[in-house]
This record gives sequence, C-alpha cells and structure tokens, in this order.
Amino acid sequence: MCLKETHFDVKVPSPGKLKFSLRVVKYDRHGYKARTRAVIITDTNNCFYLDTSNFKVKEQFPLSDISAISVSSLSDGVVVIGLPTEGPNARGDLIIKTEQVIELVTKLALFGGKLDTVKIVSTGTSPPHCPHLHQAGDI
Repeated sequence: MCLKETHFDVKVPSPGKLKFSLRVVKYDRHGYKARTRAVIITDTNNCFYLDTSNFKVKEQFPLSDISAISVSSLSDGVVVIGLPTEGPNARGDLIIKTEQVIELVTKLALFGGKLDTVKIVSTGTSPPHCPHLHQAGDI
C-alpha cells in the first residue's frame, strides 16, 4: 500500500521525528472562531499546528518561543500558549481547548524547557492572553 504524500510532507521537508501529537480546538485571535487542529511536537523542538483535513501547516514555532503556558483551574480544557507579540514573526498567543490539558501542558513545558512558565489561573477566571500586537484580553 502506498501512502499519500501530505501537504505537511511537502512544505516541511525535514521536520524531525514525532515526539507528541494531539487533536485540539484552536480559537482564532480575532473573533474566537473554533477550528480543529492537530498539534505536532518534533524532536527538533518545533511545534506545528496543522489543518486536520489536509495537514497543511497553519502555524509553526520553536518551543523556545513560548513565554508562558496558562491554564484555568476549572475543568474547561482551556490552555493559552504565550508567544511573542513583537518582531517579524509576532502573531500573539494561541488559545487551545483540549480534554488532554495535562498531557499537552506537560509535553510543551518539558520538551521546551519551560517548566517555570506554567501558570494556573485562579478559579472563576480564564487565562489572560494577547491576541495580537499590544492588545490584551480575557477569554
């Protein structure tokens, strides 16, 4: 049986070996529209967000770019991944929803060497985020 070459294989010629993958819901930075994505973390310590229908890379960043990983103390499954809001590749924070919060946060923190950036936001509030350059908001 021959496997079909995906958009991911073509656009990312040497992404490294898979260390972790998970299906999540990512919310847009503008309008909070929910989109299903696959998260892939490779042994090159890069994180990829792929469209689950065609495996097109929607977002890519090195784990070293993570400035904060915030989770709610509620069982809402929300994770906010703090990314640069300044510079040429600045896009703002990622807002993710998953039932595997502990697994995702653990893998991001361990593989990226970011254990000190994990924050649990107190009950009754959701994690703050910067959706785009110099804008702050609440979910």
